[in-house]
Amino acid sequence: MEQRGGDHGHSSREYRNRAAVGRRPGNRGHPQRDYAGGSYEVVASGEQLARTLMSAGRVRPAAVIAWHPGQPRNRIDVEHIAREVGDLADVYYLENGPETYRLGDALPPGAHVYGNAARVYSADLDWIQDVYRSPLWMAQSPDAAVQAAEEIIDDVLGRLTSSPPPAVVPQRAEKMDGVVKAFASGGSRAIVELSDGRRCTIQREQLLPAVRLDWMLAEGQAVSGLYDAGARTLDVSALKVVPRLTDLYSSGDLVLALVEEVTGKAATLNLFPGCRWPVPLERMSSNPLDTADTLVTEGEVVVVRFLRVKGAVVLSLIDVGDDGEVRASPRAAAGRDSLAAGRKTPAGTRGHRDR
Repeated sequence: MEQRGGDHGHSSREYRNRAAVGRRPGNRGHPQRDYAGGSYEVVASGEQLARTLMSAGRVRPAAVIAWHPGQPRNRIDVEHIAREVGDLADVYYLENGPETYRLGDALPPGAHVYGNAARVYSADLDWIQDVYRSPLWMAQSPDAAVQAAEEIIDDVLGRLTSSPPPAVVPQRAEKMDGVVKAFASGGSRAIVELSDGRRCTIQREQLLPAVRLDWMLAEGQAVSGLYDAGARTLDVSALKVVPRLTDLYSSGDLVLALVEEVTGKAATLNLFPGCRWPVPLERMSSNPLDTADTLVTEGEVVVVRFLRVKGAVVLSLIDVGDDGEVRASPRAAAGRDSLAAGRKTPAGTRGHRDR
C-alpha cells in the first residue's frame, strides 16, 4: 500500500499490493493531503485492507474510518484522528460502497466498517476471536461524528498499553525531552512530541497517585522523562511535586477543590492529587432541605474555605462568596506555574453562600 497524506519515516514499509491505496474515481473527493502531525491512507481495495488487518506482522493498532458520499455532514474527521495518533497507529480512509462490502466479506463476521463509522483493530489480533474487543463507532449526526473521532483516538491510545507482540524486543529506557501536544482519554493520556520528532504517550497509570494529566501538564509544556521505545511511553514521574498545603494556605483562605465523590450526606474533595478530605453536609449548607448531591456534582471544581481546626485541615463550603480572592493552586509538576494564582473565582467554578 502507498502511504497517503504525509511521510513519517515509514517509507521502508512494503506492501504486497501497492495499488490497494490510491486515488480512483470513488475517492475523487479526498485527494492526497499533506499537513503537520499525521498521515492516513486512502483505501482502494477492501480485500487487501482485510489481509493487512489480519496480518500477524503488524506491530501497531490500525484505525479504519469509513465515509459515506451521500452524508458529508456526518463524516468522521480522519485528519484530526491522524494528527492526534501520529505514528502510533496506521490510519485508513475507506469510501462506503463496493470496497466496504469486499472488506466485510474478507473479515470475520461483524468486524467490518461501513457508512460513516470507524473501528480500531489491535495488532495482537484478539478481535478476530472476539469482535466485541473492536467496537464500531457509528456517526449518524455531526455531533456523533465528533464523538466517534474522540472514541477512536482514545481506543488507539488505550491499546498502546497492551503487551507488544513477541517479535518486538524490549528496549532500555533512555532519558528524552519533548513537548506536550495534546490530551486524550479523559486526561489519562498525554501525546508528546520528542526532540527527535517521534511521538509517544504519557500514561496516567504510571503516576502514583494516578493524576489526570491535563491537570498536571499543559499543552506546549516542555517535559523530560524516561522513554520506552518498545511501549512508546514517557515516564515523567520525577516531575511530580508533592506540596505541604499547610505551608501554602492559612486558615480562612479560599481555595479551589475538585469534587471526587458525592452522596446525599457528604462529598469528598481534592485540593491536590492524592490529598482527599471528606466534607459532611453540615459543612456544606445549613439548610435542612439540602442534600450534598444537590449542591455539588462529581468532577466539578468549587471554591471552598480552608480551615485549621485543632491542628487538622477542614474544608467548608458555607458562606463562600463569589467575589473573594482565591489563593493560588499548588503546582502539580515541576516548572509549571500555578493555575489560579491571584485570580478571582475562575469561570466554571462555584462558590456557595450559607443557605
